[in-house]
Amino acid sequence: MYMLFIGIFIAGIVNIFIQSDTMGFIISVIGVFVFTGLTAYYMQQLKGVSQDMSLSGIDRSKLSLIGGLQLYILFINLFLSLLRILGARD
Repeated sequence: MYMLFIGIFIAGIVNIFIQSDTMGFIISVIGVFVFTGLTAYYMQQLKGVSQDMSLSGIDRSKLSLIGGLQLYILFINLFLSLLRILGARD
């Protein structure tokens, strides 16, 4: 998933110069799948952190805060990809 994310990032930079609508649509569709997969992966990691009894309460709260921030960023990227797909075309 990370390699696809890096590929989307590079393709997005290339698309800034090319200005292709088709390539932008493909990047958005792939982005939806990548960000959905990464969201599921981080959600499972967060679930594992909450059930890990070897961590202290402070460590769990710190890791849950970081995990929540990661999920927030992924949700924003997923939402932006969906907006690009469903957005009005000229």
